[in-house]
Amino acid sequence: PACVGAGCCQPVPPGAGRLAAMDLETQGLHMRRSGGSIEQRFDAAAREIIVRALREAPLKAPAGEPVEFDDVCIEGEALMHHRRGKAIPCFDYSIALPFRVRLNTGELVTGQMEVPEFTNSYGEVPSDLEVRVPEVRDWHCAPATAKQVHSFLLRE
Repeated sequence: PACVGAGCCQPVPPGAGRLAAMDLETQGLHMRRSGGSIEQRFDAAAREIIVRALREAPLKAPAGEPVEFDDVCIEGEALMHHRRGKAIPCFDYSIALPFRVRLNTGELVTGQMEVPEFTNSYGEVPSDLEVRVPEVRDWHCAPATAKQVHSFLLRE
């Protein structure tokens, strides 16, 4: 028996010493690589993949005009979690997407889309992400046009 607590003796399960050593080994692996070049490269690669996918996404306005993203602002991190000697990629991002739509009428509609939570922290990334469109500006178009595009993007 081995002492586990104050005056309480419990038998040690077979292989428990090996399990504790493996956990310490995995923890050490994680500590050595945490914030290191592997994680930095993984985070940079993940951001690049997200930006490319969003820029190539076939998003269209009401009359089929393409929605263009001026910039893709990604906040958060991607890291490599180590469990039982295996590297598991994890990411947790929020994405802001300033956009513009050049309508066939010659008007320019600008605005902002947001993906507040793009993560695999809770398992697989859901196929239906929450996408918000908090604002569509009427700086270069009629207010009615901005409202129409905003309503259309909220439905899509």
